[in-house]
Amino acid sequence: YKDRILKLIEQGTVILATGNAGEIFANKIEYITEGIAIDGLNIFDLTVKTDLFKRYNGKVLGKVDGIDVVGFRSQFSFLYGDNTIFPFLECTRGFGINKESKLEGMRKNNLICTQIIGPILPLNPLLCEYLIALTGNKAEAAFRQSAMDAYQTRLKEFQDPSVKF
Repeated sequence: YKDRILKLIEQGTVILATGNAGEIFANKIEYITEGIAIDGLNIFDLTVKTDLFKRYNGKVLGKVDGIDVVGFRSQFSFLYGDNTIFPFLECTRGFGINKESKLEGMRKNNLICTQIIGPILPLNPLLCEYLIALTGNKAEAAFRQSAMDAYQTRLKEFQDPSVKF
């Protein structure tokens, strides 16, 4: 389906891949634990390195197009290469595609890949509305006022320098 996926990306179709789902869009996925590698779809010039003996759990605070994004990570994989021309967001706390990067995820047109896991949209109602707008529609996030209250609380928590990432 690579040709179809590429066509949809070029047409601006909104595609959100969270957690490790976006890894397939990299050049290669190396499974360190098993000693094998597979080819990805080659859309982003990155290599994924997966080590099933080393799980990372953490938080992310970043910005995409002026929107603060809060989220969580639970992963065995990190990405390596230069994503300076196609990041999803810039981290203000936490790290990006690997522990040496402040740039998180990958983006090409409206294909957005992020290692931030769900519930990324319920935690970020402004991001949810942003993604809806990318489809050419306008709608509020579900239960918007409650979602915004929770988002503001989480944002304040993540901005607190005493909170560990």
